[in-house]
Amino acid sequence: MKLLKFLIDENISPTIVAELKKLNYDVVHVRQISKGCPDNEIIKLAKKENIIITFDKDFGELFSKTLP
Repeated sequence: MKLLKFLIDENISPTIVAELKKLNYDVVHVRQISKGCPDNEIIKLAKKENIIITFDKDFGELFSKTLP
């Protein structure tokens, strides 16, 4: 079974990442990869990592525009 990976957006506290890691989740904060990363780059990362957690309301629209 493939384990889920979580990519946490910059608008989520890094504390959440630390707590999820304590629970053995495979999780990374966008700041760890590329601080100030634009949304379109985060979407590319999210597709690679499978899941993104964000408070940005426009991500659904942005993500759907990148589908084939």
